[in-house]
Amino acid sequence: MGVYNRIQDFIVSWRFAVLMLSVLFFFTVLLIVVILLPTNSGPFASFAADFKVWCFQYDPATGTMQWSYVVMFLLQPILISIVILAVWWRQLVQVFQFNKRILIPYVGSGFMVVIFAAVVFSWIFPSDSRANTETLPFPAEKLRTEFRAPDFELLDHRGQTVRLSDFKGQVVLVSAVYAGCGHTCPLILEQAARVFQKLTPSDKNHFKALFISLDPENDSPQILQTLAENHNFTESFIHFLTGEPSIVNEALDRFNISRQRDPQTGEISHANLFILVDKAGKVAYRFTLGKQQEEWLTTAIQILIREIEG
Repeated sequence: MGVYNRIQDFIVSWRFAVLMLSVLFFFTVLLIVVILLPTNSGPFASFAADFKVWCFQYDPATGTMQWSYVVMFLLQPILISIVILAVWWRQLVQVFQFNKRILIPYVGSGFMVVIFAAVVFSWIFPSDSRANTETLPFPAEKLRTEFRAPDFELLDHRGQTVRLSDFKGQVVLVSAVYAGCGHTCPLILEQAARVFQKLTPSDKNHFKALFISLDPENDSPQILQTLAENHNFTESFIHFLTGEPSIVNEALDRFNISRQRDPQTGEISHANLFILVDKAGKVAYRFTLGKQQEEWLTTAIQILIREIEG
């Protein structure tokens, strides 16, 4: 019997059905573990948290996620299992009645397939929180730019008018998020929060953080106030900004913050940026998400603040 015939014989037999049912069962169990695992319970929890952010729009700050996505993920293996049972039902019943023990190797193989796939996936796509923590020196001079930061006038989450030019002589961080985002916006705000925690009270006296809404049509000051509270951004140097959509979008365009709305889902794909403006009102540095970028962002803020202090 040739290889092709052997494969064909395996697929049409109960062996394939048992193997697939086992893979689907253990995959579902693993998925439930990922969903329920506390985010502070070790290295695997870091991977689980990242998985939930990307697949379930998990918000680490509030612990909420899109449960419709969770249901969809869980339903898929269940529906496939029902199809397999419908096709191979008679064979499975006969084998189960004849000798349950011959099922064990295929059930075990299904378990090993899931474990192997999980290990390979976590190795190929490592969690940022488990990535190499060695930090390269910050090349401050090589990365420094001197583009004039475009001014804007927007409304913050406290209902106050905010102009970028009002903060000349201070260090200003400009970023862009929106309240309905469940993908990278929580990561942007988490990274910003960790950076802010590393700043001293004296640093914060010379520092402002401006988060421009990517969805001004829906992000009212009240909604942005809720977003700020959910992330514990209560300090006075932090401003979430919105306004007339045309004015907000013009500000985003002038800062070269790319974004695109999906007309079907309403979700906005966007650049994940932290733009630092120095005391002279010039764009000094641009950073993105990641452990290395986070360390450099913190260092860059401190360097620019030292320039103010002389």
